[in-house]
Amino acid sequence: MIEKNIIHNCYVLLLKNEAMNQAQYINIKELEVKLNFKPDEPEISNLNGFIVDLKELDFIQSSAIGVLLILRKKITVLGKKIVLINANNNITAALELAGLLDFFNIYNSLEEAVNYLKK
Repeated sequence: MIEKNIIHNCYVLLLKNEAMNQAQYINIKELEVKLNFKPDEPEISNLNGFIVDLKELDFIQSSAIGVLLILRKKITVLGKKIVLINANNNITAALELAGLLDFFNIYNSLEEAVNYLKK
């Protein structure tokens, strides 16, 4: 499951272990429909950016990394920034191994991410 909230004018996505562990079984088209953000939606167009909270993930599989890349693509098309927060050492190592640390800014807290996105 992916929880969605708007906090401090940022769209926050909390990724849950069960959702990411099952990411390999999710049809990519179905995923794209679920994550379809429209740029003209008032709640999206006025946001500072998107924050993906990884605090509930113990590790990340390649299929879940694919989910993050799809999110990044969709969000940057909207002209918004995306950041990750609360990535543990396992997740950071997996992103580094995949060569993706340059694709995502990673912060330790929601407050740090919000401050970055306000700029």
